Amino acid sequence: MIDLYTWPTPNGHKIHIALEELGLPYTVHAVDIGEGDQFKPEFLKISPNNRIPAIVDRDGPKGKPIALFESGAILIYLAEKTGKLLAPKGNARYHAVQWLMFQMGGVGPMLGQTHHFRTYAPEQIPYAVERYTNEAKRLYGVVDRRLGEAEYLAGEYGIADIATFPWLRHWDKQGIALSDYPNVARWLGAIEKRPAVERALKEGDVACVLAEPVMTNLGVIHPDDGFHVALRDLTRRYGALLIIDETHTQVACFGGFTRKWRLEPDILTLGKCVGGGVPIGVYGLTAELSALVERNTEPQVAVDGKTLAIGGTTYGNALNMAAARAALDAGAVVVNDVTALRGDPSMIDVVARTGAGIVLMHMRGTPRTMQQAPHYNDVVEEVGDFFEERIHFALAHGIVRKQIILDPGIGFGKLLAHNLMLLAQLLCFERFECPLLVGVSQKAFLGQIMDRSVQERQWGTAAAVAMAVDRGAGILRVHDVKAMKDVVRVATAISRQTILPMKAHHA
Repeated sequence: MIDLYTWPTPNGHKIHIALEELGLPYTVHAVDIGEGDQFKPEFLKISPNNRIPAIVDRDGPKGKPIALFESGAILIYLAEKTGKLLAPKGNARYHAVQWLMFQMGGVGPMLGQTHHFRTYAPEQIPYAVERYTNEAKRLYGVVDRRLGEAEYLAGEYGIADIATFPWLRHWDKQGIALSDYPNVARWLGAIEKRPAVERALKEGDVACVLAEPVMTNLGVIHPDDGFHVALRDLTRRYGALLIIDETHTQVACFGGFTRKWRLEPDILTLGKCVGGGVPIGVYGLTAELSALVERNTEPQVAVDGKTLAIGGTTYGNALNMAAARAALDAGAVVVNDVTALRGDPSMIDVVARTGAGIVLMHMRGTPRTMQQAPHYNDVVEEVGDFFEERIHFALAHGIVRKQIILDPGIGFGKLLAHNLMLLAQLLCFERFECPLLVGVSQKAFLGQIMDRSVQERQWGTAAAVAMAVDRGAGILRVHDVKAMKDVVRVATAISRQTILPMKAHHA
C-alpha cells in the first residue's frame, strides 16, 4: 500500500495518474497547501522541502517502508518498482529521463511562473507577464516539434508524458493559443482519453465535501440515517476534507449534526438560513460519493410552489449538479451559480428549459484560490465588464433577461477595499436592468472592520444590509432571516418610500 500526500495541482496530478496507470493500491492524504498543511512537522518528516506530492511506500525495497518527495523521483521509483512506463536500460531510457528532466527543470517552473504572474500576482507586472508568457510559448514550441516526430515524448507513452501533461492541459491559463501547437493538441487529447488519466483527475478533484442542515420555510431538511457516517468513511478513503456546516440558528434545537451523528469533521463551519433548498453540496465526485449524494438530493418534504428555494450553490463540474436539477424539478425557482455559467455546460440548458432564475456571481479564480492576492485596476468597472459578458452569454444560450440576477460576489476574490468600493457603488449596476443580489451576512470583511467573531457580526451585517438596500440591492442573502427582514423593511421604507407587506413568503 502506498500513502500519497498530495493536493490537486499539476505536480500532484502526476502521481495520481502514475498510480492509476500502474494499478498500484494507494490511499490519498490531502495536504491543503492553501491552509499551510505542507509546513506541519508530520509532513516535513516525509517531504523536507515542504512541497507536494510525497509518498510512503509501506512495501518498499526489501519489504521495508520508504518515503520519497519530488515528483520526478517518485515517478522513476514507481516505474522501476513495477517495470512499466520507463525502459529498463539503453537509449530509450535515457531519452525518457531527458524529457522528464526537461519538464522538471523547464516546463513546471516556467509555466508555474506564467500562471502566477498572469493570475495571482498582487499587481500586474508587464515585464514579468511578457517574459514568462514568451518562455511558455517557447516551451510549447519545443514540445510541439518533438511530438511532430513521435507519438509521445520518449516515443512510447511513459513517465515523461505523465509529468508534462498536467502542466500543458492548462494552456488556456498560460496565454497559449492551442491552435498554434497542433501536435500538442493531438497529444493532450490522446492522454485525456486514457481511462487511468480520467480516474486520476476525477479523484484529484475531490477536494472537499460539504454537508449542512438546511432550515426552510417548511422546517429542517435532514439527510437519511447513516448518510453522514458513510460520507465520513468515503471522504477519508478518498482523501477529501469533510466540512460539516452547522446552521447556527438550529444547532441549539437539534444538538448539532456533529453530536447527533458523533462525527469528527475536518472543518466545522456555521451556515446560512435560506428560504428552502437541498442540504448537500459535494465538491468533487467519485461514483460512490455521487451515488450516496443522489439518494439525498430530493427534499424530504413537499415544496410549496410559492416558497423560494435556492437549489444549490454550484462550482464547476466538480460539484453535484444533480442537486440543483433535483431542486428545480421539486419547485425551486432560483439557481445560485458561483461560476456564472462557466461550470457545467448542462446547467445552461436546465435553466433555459425550466425558466428558473439564475444568479450570475462574480468571482476571480476558484473558491480555493480566489483570495490569493486578488488585484483590480478598477473593481467596479471590471465587475461591470464581467456582468456584461456573462449576460450576453446567457442571452445567446436561450436564457431571457428576466431570469437573470446579478451578484457582485462580496468576499469572493476581493480584498476589504474591493468589497467596500462595490457596496458603495452598487447603483452602477442598475444599467443592466437585472435584480441585484448581495451577500454580506457575517462575512470576513465585516470582521476586519469590527474585529468581531462570526457570531458577533449581526449588527455589522444589519448596517451593510441597510446600505445595500439603499444602493439598489433587491435580494439579500442572510443568516438571520427574521432580524434582517426587519432591517430590509425599515431600509426600504426610508430609501424608497415604500412599505413592504407584512406577510411575505421569504426574506
